[in-house]
Amino acid sequence: MLNCSCIDLNRLLDETQLPGGRSVIRFEFPELETFRFWWIIVDDGKKDLCLEKPCSHVDLTIVADLRALTEFWTGDARLADLKRAKRVAVRGSPILERTVSSWLRPGLFSDIRRASPKDA
Repeated sequence: MLNCSCIDLNRLLDETQLPGGRSVIRFEFPELETFRFWWIIVDDGKKDLCLEKPCSHVDLTIVADLRALTEFWTGDARLADLKRAKRVAVRGSPILERTVSSWLRPGLFSDIRRASPKDA
């Protein structure tokens, strides 16, 4: 599940909404021992998902538990609500912090809701 969520975050990160130049974004999952850190490097419109620390400076860190990230990805929770509930923390570059909702987007099917039991 973690692999799929992170790969989808890489794919769903809208690099056109990031400031120009190179951006290094680190995801941290504190409850995991293995694969606790993931990095997405955006450079010249190309995204690269890394499991090893890149040599460059990290511009923004997103700390989240896996459940919170999955809830965002599936559209079950809004990023602003997760941040308010302190289930997701975003820290680093002020411009990236302010604009995170414009470049980190939920999954493609996140607006499709499950049918209620009475509809099934």
